[in-house]
Amino acid sequence: EIVQEVEQRYTEALSTVEHTVEAGQVNDTNPWLRRTQWPTYLQGILVPPLLQSLETPAPKGVENEAVRITKQCGHLARTEAARTEQHESPFTPLLAYMDEANIQRHVEPWQRILVFFARTQQPHDWQSPRYQFTPRQSRTWRELWRLARAQAQAEVPPGDSSATAHPDSQSYDAFSVSPIQIACIDFCIELLNQRIGVSEYKSAFVCALAVLGRTSYGWMDTDSYPPILSKILKIARFIVLHKALRLDPYVDELIASFQGHSSKLVLSTETPFDEPGYLLSGYNHISPRTVSPQALSPYDGSDSKVEQDQVAPIQFTQERHQRPRRFTQWLHLMVTRFMVRGSQTPIQWLLDLRSYGLKVHFNSSNPGYITWTGEDRILYKDLHFTMRDFRAFIHGLIHALQQILYEELLVCEAEALPPIPWDNLIDDPAQGQPGWSFLDDPRTKLPVNGSEWIMTRISREAKLQRLFLDPQKGQFRTTAIRSYLRAVVRFREKLSVAVHITGGQPSRAPELLSVRHRNTETAHRNVFIEDRLVVIATSYHKGFYTRNDTKLIHRYLPREVGELLVRYLWLVLPFLERLQVLIPGPTPARTSEAYVWAPDPGTGR
Repeated sequence: EIVQEVEQRYTEALSTVEHTVEAGQVNDTNPWLRRTQWPTYLQGILVPPLLQSLETPAPKGVENEAVRITKQCGHLARTEAARTEQHESPFTPLLAYMDEANIQRHVEPWQRILVFFARTQQPHDWQSPRYQFTPRQSRTWRELWRLARAQAQAEVPPGDSSATAHPDSQSYDAFSVSPIQIACIDFCIELLNQRIGVSEYKSAFVCALAVLGRTSYGWMDTDSYPPILSKILKIARFIVLHKALRLDPYVDELIASFQGHSSKLVLSTETPFDEPGYLLSGYNHISPRTVSPQALSPYDGSDSKVEQDQVAPIQFTQERHQRPRRFTQWLHLMVTRFMVRGSQTPIQWLLDLRSYGLKVHFNSSNPGYITWTGEDRILYKDLHFTMRDFRAFIHGLIHALQQILYEELLVCEAEALPPIPWDNLIDDPAQGQPGWSFLDDPRTKLPVNGSEWIMTRISREAKLQRLFLDPQKGQFRTTAIRSYLRAVVRFREKLSVAVHITGGQPSRAPELLSVRHRNTETAHRNVFIEDRLVVIATSYHKGFYTRNDTKLIHRYLPREVGELLVRYLWLVLPFLERLQVLIPGPTPARTSEAYVWAPDPGTGR
């Protein structure tokens, strides 16, 4: 019994130590935690209830009204919203190109912050991190909490904005917000609108960010935490831009103009240059007596008086200072006050911490994930395989592609297919005519016309007629068309894997999905022929929208994979485009057809 009691006490003590935040030691060589001071702030806090306070309920929908408003704003407004320095404008404006899944990932940190405040502001039975709201934050939080409780009691859906719908336009609902959403925006603005004094942890927002840095397995490092800061910063810019629009006295007219329902938009009449005495051209006939006394030179010797009912064409009056601020003025004011460096606000702390984290990340050695064991065995985390296994996988993939191409798409034996004249394939990479493909070069003499090859065989071969045609109706069978389209989808899926692996593996799927086989009016093609090999030159990359530059990367495909791609573009795609017009639904756009991996035929997915 004594031994069991000792073991039980030891287990309980070990569990308490493992689940309690400890302060860092002097000899801990962790510059990241030394900079953030998370262990010091959260010292003594139990980890399980801390993590439970950050758990968010399952999302019931994405509220992307701020993103929709950002898309409607001009370049100058979005550039102002993305500013991080007091007197320096960024090169790239705030971009609202995210889809719903991406929006949900970006708003999750903000949701966890609000949930943390909601659970720690109410009575609880565990020691929570200490923080304090400012009077403005307390006032906006009480209003937000009051509306949240009222909504919970009334069981109103979170996205219901019928109470604020515009009376004159049903489409106004796309830009309308409910009272609780307005209160949430006001509270988030007040979290940012705080001057930091002696310590950053006097800010409730900074305290919540520290809580986000703790996980069940330890502290977030410079690999995982800076992306969270970037998400928080981007959503904060959306919030500020949205709030600036709501503060505009003509917000109803502005939002109605977004929908194209208002022709009476009240534009801002503010001008950067408004000086007394300045005359517009064509007013030279006006008597000097119409010019205000302030515009007269003290040396002209004139002592004439200006009549009371006469004014200058442009007159500076005090009325200009009495006009309410418009959208751009509110945006500039809020960005300058608490969204840039030098403002001594939580956003400055966030920007500096993100920059420091990226510096540590790029100047530190990362742990290796790929190791070799034995002669040809590769270990990657929980996976292990040999190079023989990898080669067998590639050969099996190519064999499956050939089987689909020959048996289901071309319906022809491999020996009966027209050969590809690799030695005579000529391409002109500089050709920029819309619709141009390497197959259109007049110097290339192809053995058959690919646009007519399958259709000609259908008119001549009984096997293909039984497969595609309905003898009673004398037309293509819908079931055969849909079966063919499904085979095309399976072929393109496997082809994307083969091209991805054998062509150098682009870092992300969008790089591969952006490949065009023919020119369009907005972009050049990405598939070329060079030295009897198929080349894919990708230009789109994940940083394109951030840096607005392109990176041309040439990827050469092996002959076996290149042959599959050429036969698909040469013989299958022309027949596929003709089949698509026979099924019900909208005709695919010419631009989408230019992609090798366009939306799936038949479904458009």
